[in-house]
Amino acid sequence: MLCVTATSLLLVILLALCTLQIRVSLGNGPPVDLLQRRALSEAIHMETVTYKIHPFLERNFLDWNQMDLKHRNNNEELPVFWHILKSGGTTIKLMYAQCYNLVEACETGLVVDQKRQHTPEMTPQEWISQQQQTNAQHLSGGGSQTYLGASSAELTLGPGDWMQQQAQTPVQDHGSTMISPAEWFQQQAIQASEQQLQQGYGQRRLQTDELSVVESEDGRRYVNVDVTTPEDGQRRLQSNELRVVESEDGRRYVNVDVTTPEGIAHAAQLGFAASPALTDVMFTPLLVDGAGALLNRNGRLFSVFRHPVLRVVSNFYYLQNAIWEPTYDEVFATWTIDDYAKSEVVESNWMVRSLLNKMVGRMEPSDILVAKETLKQKCLVGLIDDMEGTIRRFHDYFGFGSDDSLDCALQNFSRKQSGSSNSHNHPQLDPTSETWALLSKKNQLDLELFTYAKQLFVEQGQWLKEGRRWIETKKFHHNDPPRNP
Repeated sequence: MLCVTATSLLLVILLALCTLQIRVSLGNGPPVDLLQRRALSEAIHMETVTYKIHPFLERNFLDWNQMDLKHRNNNEELPVFWHILKSGGTTIKLMYAQCYNLVEACETGLVVDQKRQHTPEMTPQEWISQQQQTNAQHLSGGGSQTYLGASSAELTLGPGDWMQQQAQTPVQDHGSTMISPAEWFQQQAIQASEQQLQQGYGQRRLQTDELSVVESEDGRRYVNVDVTTPEDGQRRLQSNELRVVESEDGRRYVNVDVTTPEGIAHAAQLGFAASPALTDVMFTPLLVDGAGALLNRNGRLFSVFRHPVLRVVSNFYYLQNAIWEPTYDEVFATWTIDDYAKSEVVESNWMVRSLLNKMVGRMEPSDILVAKETLKQKCLVGLIDDMEGTIRRFHDYFGFGSDDSLDCALQNFSRKQSGSSNSHNHPQLDPTSETWALLSKKNQLDLELFTYAKQLFVEQGQWLKEGRRWIETKKFHHNDPPRNP
């Protein structure tokens, strides 16, 4: 009995020594199995709170505060403007084309290329003369058609008198640039041809149930069918090589459309990603698609932001008449903004969804955090409410153009001076109304992202102010950036 007791006591002592040795080897910490469980728990927690942005955006866009002027000056980087519709994107597009003479990749290049392939060359003076003759024919025939936005009262004038009146009247609501009448006519020619092409290649939804002959405003007659578009709605007329094309007013574009999925796919097939030197700046609303197919770790992202409710309201009224837009729906023309806000097709968090490439489905609480992280890391922020400050910031950051280019941009494209391009008059929505509340609820995440973008605008301005001496002297390098806020 005594022997058994001694043996048991010896075993207890040995177990105690082993336990003591383990604890000594670990310090005074918890047992191994508890440490393992805690490590696993911490790993799961880290995975939960580490918000990873979309891999296409992470891989193909540089961090906005990663500045390397050596690569930028060698055309190895491609500035990409995320075009948030009705937020000032058209203003930036026209500004860079007109004041900075940059080669742009957007949708216009394909339109210009197609027009040149299927329309005889005509100088601006010849085009204006043709329009004068057409207008005179309509007037002499007693017709009541309007001409390029002229009212019926204006058309009671003779064409020569009307042209002279236009030359003496400041151009308004046809873009944000103060341009001559001849330049405005050129702009209208491009816009008109763009609308005709888009309507003719399957993007207009209005169709008729019977064949008939229709007459255009200039007296030309057509059968009311589109025989240029295959059943899948894809455009047939596309170039088989990348090149720069020039519009009638001298603006330059790459002959692709990077604003639609099919256009991005076609540009990728032509080797757009391998030809960064061909393009000075790219404009697209399809950020993830564009980054995945058209960039090669060299994109530099920037954008202009607007209050989401104001943007949604503006876009609704725009789409009531914009039959050339792919998103046009004829039912919008019969709706009020109240009808739209209560409908199932009302816009909902477009910005956040676009950054995550999650255009349908339920939004998760972490989605807004991913969107914020994307802007924080990758995007140089501009605000439509401070267009002058935005234009100056983009000018300093990218180093495009000269002081004369900046003066042109500020004079013609800051909202205080000229209003926004592609703007249109529409009823204003009362911020205290039920409809405003409905649209705010539908776009709650976008509202939060917009608030964050305004905060970033201030922080980035401070960061760039500290680094201005590097930017101005061209000595700003990735290894020597100013302090990050």
